[in-house]
Amino acid sequence: MGEVSAGRRGLDGYNTQKGTLFMTTPEIIQQLVKRFEEHKETYRSGKYNETQLRREFLDPLFEALGWDVFNKQGYAEMYKDVVHEDSLEIESTDRWSGL
Repeated sequence: MGEVSAGRRGLDGYNTQKGTLFMTTPEIIQQLVKRFEEHKETYRSGKYNETQLRREFLDPLFEALGWDVFNKQGYAEMYKDVVHEDSLEIESTDRWSGL
């Protein structure tokens, strides 16, 4: 995989090359990319849902980038790195069928 540009979350462990900040891609991110590439047809099929995407790819990605995805620090709701949204129920009615 190689290197990616550094984000704004912190500079610990970053190396400078040609005036640009870079970091080595964490192994977990390399594994996530490899897994996606190996099974991308399944993920793009329409049977793979948002929750699966979040749990299998996004949560591990953000954890690798230093986010406290599962609030292991025990912060109050307003201070969490990640706030999970409530699910929505969509009411099906006949009035929408004409749209």
